[in-house]
Amino acid sequence: MVNADVNRTVIVIDDDPLIASSLGLLLPTSWKMIHWYDVNQDLSTLSSAHIIFCDLHLTPNSLLMGCDEPEGLLFLKQLKKAFPHLMVVAMSGDPRLPLMEQSIQFGATYFLSKPIKPEEVKHLIASWQRLWEITDSTPQNHCWKWIGRGPRSQKLLEEIARIFHANGPVLIEGESGVGKEIVAHLIGFRPPHPFLTVNVSTVPEHLFESEFFGYQKGAFTGAHQARPGFVEICHNGALFLDEIETLEPQNQAKLLRFIEYGEGRRLGSQQNFKAHVRIIAASNIPLKQLVAEGKFRMDLYQRLNQNYIYVPPLRERTEDLPELISFFLDHLQPKLSKTFTPEAIALLERYPFPGNVRELRKIVEQAAYHCPIPYIRPQDVIPFLTDAHQSQPVPGTTHGETATYDHEKSLTEHLKIYEKNLIQHIIKQTKDLDQARQILKISRSSLYKKLKDYNMSPNHETPQ
Repeated sequence: MVNADVNRTVIVIDDDPLIASSLGLLLPTSWKMIHWYDVNQDLSTLSSAHIIFCDLHLTPNSLLMGCDEPEGLLFLKQLKKAFPHLMVVAMSGDPRLPLMEQSIQFGATYFLSKPIKPEEVKHLIASWQRLWEITDSTPQNHCWKWIGRGPRSQKLLEEIARIFHANGPVLIEGESGVGKEIVAHLIGFRPPHPFLTVNVSTVPEHLFESEFFGYQKGAFTGAHQARPGFVEICHNGALFLDEIETLEPQNQAKLLRFIEYGEGRRLGSQQNFKAHVRIIAASNIPLKQLVAEGKFRMDLYQRLNQNYIYVPPLRERTEDLPELISFFLDHLQPKLSKTFTPEAIALLERYPFPGNVRELRKIVEQAAYHCPIPYIRPQDVIPFLTDAHQSQPVPGTTHGETATYDHEKSLTEHLKIYEKNLIQHIIKQTKDLDQARQILKISRSSLYKKLKDYNMSPNHETPQ
């Protein structure tokens, strides 16, 4: 983690020295504060600034005179143009909503109403410290690091930093493979406090209660000793529930009760226990859609949705591709030393990436291992793109075509192809996952696991 007390430079632009003094008292001791009384300064001197607090009414009595466009707004425009990524806080005692909205439109990151509330400033500083931590590029931070600095990624990181210091559960939504687990770690991982990841689809329906809350010795056959559940293990920490959409309705009620009251009971026990746990849930399917279909509890959705993050698919942030490719290639060093040509990167920028970042990593690694020269070209990438392969027709898929076989594939591989095509066909026919699982005679969690394993969309479509 980055040292939160690392030196930062804050510039306060305000004609009132008391405002500057008050803000200075709220900053970490290692931070440097510079006070400007007006904006008549050389903008180049701001190149070393990390945060700027700028009063919008810098002319004496301008607020009393009700100026429609205070001079601070023009300065915000200049700052935005010169330093688009600088953190800028606009300040004013003018309570008009249009002025607040205008300051954000002109380039302010945040608006503070005067008189300034110390706790609000402390929260802002804490959020920005977290943002700097998760965007730091030092090697020790690469384990759970978001790769990408494009506009969509920057917005996502700002949301993560804000939610990190917020209270309550978190809901992360996005397609499979976009990086929801990384987002969960960036929000909930706070050593030395515990952090546990649980894939809900792998927990059998009848074992959810004992796994989640634990059990006492002798609670059931085979319970030779007491065991704590997920929530006890994560006391004062965070529990990440991946693929929450696969949780069965009766278990949704149990999770809701824990979130509401923060207490549970081990199987075989007569006493409840208290556990302070931040629940972070992730879903590949919009839970709002499942609520509308009657497959997910509205009250649980509302509680989880207290803090919401949407992780965009890779096809919507292709500006991050070069950095992601470089990151994956670095992990192959020193065994392999390869570089993607601009033409190969341009090819990937046009590719839809149905498997998102997870698929990109696979493509990069496969192309690197198979490419015979140091430069990876388009022809080295194309064989590993999903849409370059056509599904092979097999008996039982009702395509009405003669079966063809690749003699280089094993029986297991052919069976997997058959299973994937069969699942795809039934989902297209039923248009409903619950009907599909009933026809296939498998549980909901098993169906979702197979959809994930075969990189199939749960929204009744399968990437080609």
